[in-house]
Parts: sequence; structure tokens; C-alpha cells
Amino acid sequence: ENKFINNLGSHNTIYGGQGDTISAVDDLHVFQPGTDNRVTVGGSLTFVGGQGSESLHAGNATIYAGSGVVYHYVGTNAGNTQLQFEVGGSQNKNGVTLYEGVKGDKSGVLFDASSSHGSLLAHVGNGDTIIGGSASDTISVNNASAGAHGTSFNATLYGGSGAPNLFEFLNGQGGHYTIADFGSAAGNTVGLSASQMNNLQNVLDAETVSGGNTTIRLNDKTEITFLNDTHLAHNNFHAIK
Repeated sequence: ENKFINNLGSHNTIYGGQGDTISAVDDLHVFQPGTDNRVTVGGSLTFVGGQGSESLHAGNATIYAGSGVVYHYVGTNAGNTQLQFEVGGSQNKNGVTLYEGVKGDKSGVLFDASSSHGSLLAHVGNGDTIIGGSASDTISVNNASAGAHGTSFNATLYGGSGAPNLFEFLNGQGGHYTIADFGSAAGNTVGLSASQMNNLQNVLDAETVSGGNTTIRLNDKTEITFLNDTHLAHNNFHAIK
């Protein structure tokens, strides 16, 4: 049953729901909703799960994406929005949590933040399509389990136009990833581990250019294709600390 839930106050929590239209003036937590919900929040949104297509509008948000869901997201504030998945992660030596992507037997998500004005921090899963907005975004691939699935791991990444974006490749175990708009924002960069950076010149020397696209192959068997870009240079990459 479709419901209209309007003018909620501060710090509300909603469970379930399908085809609902929900608005809140302040912070809101939504857990395990059904399909085709429209959520508008003046403050911060925490959104866990979802089905089908979900339309989300918030100052900023933390979104734990469900398998196979389409998210249309608009962030209105300058703060970060975080996109994560139902699997956990581990901390690196600097205490930064590295989230693994969705396991190989899960369906990927389409996360469209092209109309968003806030920065996106997205942890990418298998089969995902991630579309950033006009602010600086960080899109991170950390498929530590990809080796179990070989090159079946894949994702398509759009940083969005406007401010420069960072595409990070952490703990790679193979797979093929497409950066679809690397040339759309000046200053876009790819972040690699220190060991990958030490081998970068060999990687660039062995790049493949075909049909106006460039593919590089890292020594962990990760392949990255840059669409509509044939002029990759060393300064397009930097080491992740």
C-alpha cells in the first residue's frame, strides 16, 4: 500500500514501506524498505537496503545499498554522502576502513548521483554502475575477494563533470573496470598502491589503445579501460597512502 508520510520532525526511524513518499525536516533513518519509495530529507539520511528503484533527496546521506537496486540520489549539501554495501571491510595501517565490493553472486546496483551537489564517497561492488555529481567524488574499488571469481568482477564508473574526482583501486584481485568519463573534469586522478605506482611506467608502456579508448593492466590482473581517452600520463595517477 502506498503511503504519504510528511513533515516528520527530528531523528525519525522508519522500517519497511513500498511505494511510499516520505518527507522529513531533519535527520531520518530508513531500514529495509520495499520498492519504489521517494524520500526527501532536510538533514542527514541513513538508508539501508531497498528494492527496485529508490529516489532519495537529502542534505547528505549514508546509504547501505542492496543487491540489484537502482538509486536516484540528489545531495544538496556540501558534505559527503557515503555509499557502501552489505559486506564488511577491514582497516588498513592508517585506520581507514576498506570495504570489499559485493560478492560475485550478488547483482550490482545502479547509483545515479548525477544531479547531486555534494561529494560522493562510493565503495564499489561487482557489477555496479556508479555515477557521481558535480562535486569532487571518491570512487573506491576494493575487491579483495575478486580472485575467487577471476575476471568476472566488473564495474562502470562515472566521476561526473565539474570538480576533480579520485578513482581508487585498492587490494585488487583482477576484474575489469571502466572509467567512462575520465576526461570530463580537469584534475581527475587514479589512486593506486605504492607498489603499483612503482610499476606504473611499465603499465603505461604496455597500454592498449583501441577505438579511442585506453586499457591498462596492473600486475594484480586488474584491467582499467578509460573511454574516449588516448593520452594517459604519469601525472594522472598517484599513490594512495
